[in-house]
Amino acid sequence: MANRVATWNRIGTDVSGATSLDEVLQMSGLDYNVKQCPMFTTLSDKNISCNNAIALPSHVANVNDKTGEVLGIVSKSYQVCNNRDAFDFVNYIDSDVKFVKAGQTFSGLVYIIAALPRMNILGDEFDPYVILQNGHNGWTTLRASIAPLRIVCQNQFNMAFRESENTVSIRHNSTMSSKMDDARRVLAQTAQYMKTLNDQAEKYAAMKLTDEDISRVVEDLFPINVEATDKRVQRIMSERDRFMTAYLADDNANFRKSVWGLINAGSDFYTHQNPIRRTKNCDEKQFMHVTFDPRMMAHLIEIASARVAA
Repeated sequence: MANRVATWNRIGTDVSGATSLDEVLQMSGLDYNVKQCPMFTTLSDKNISCNNAIALPSHVANVNDKTGEVLGIVSKSYQVCNNRDAFDFVNYIDSDVKFVKAGQTFSGLVYIIAALPRMNILGDEFDPYVILQNGHNGWTTLRASIAPLRIVCQNQFNMAFRESENTVSIRHNSTMSSKMDDARRVLAQTAQYMKTLNDQAEKYAAMKLTDEDISRVVEDLFPINVEATDKRVQRIMSERDRFMTAYLADDNANFRKSVWGLINAGSDFYTHQNPIRRTKNCDEKQFMHVTFDPRMMAHLIEIASARVAA
């Protein structure tokens, strides 16, 4: 198991010293504007000689006006929302918000990570983090995602509930009233989500499992296909071992033999999983996978709950 740190620990810029949005943007290099530039092409064929550029009227390039980096190719109708305008609503959020990290991923996601006041769930301290997202590549939407972090082990939780979503869509019009409304909605949704997480934790902690149930859940979570190669079988067995190491960790002792104990183990396993191959972008991929894809935890909860029902 990798060192127990949040997935955003090794990415972006540390902006914990910033006290305003402007400082965050300047420190992280996100204080640029997007310039939309026309696009051209030239013909290249041995039978055709053409040195003149041909305009592409239906698309434009979104360009960082400071570095000249092309951020995305979009349709001409695409409306730019610069980072300063996108995130301006945070100026209207409670002063208790603390900026942590900010940056831009290889795929074009622009993010600012902020922490809200700590709370307690089943005797554990959790920090509710809000990840503010923007982008200029044509597919990244403007929203805030709620990512609770269990402090004792730095496990990151990503669980979607019918009762409370963990994402908030943000509008980007320029009126002060709408910015204040967006700020209120993010705070209200974060509070509601953390209450729902607490309620669900209590429910899952009461759902008990035997040692045999735990073994069956781990086998179902990491199945071995009859056609799997020896190398693949070895990798799956290693994953099972690492999951059980997380399950048997001292900080999970109070929740063993319960679905909540398996959820804690799953959040530990997924948050701190080592990449198969260490590449230039592997830390960013891990951050995005754990933070924005709730399917892994949903699958675990489904399997574990089914064992209780059985």
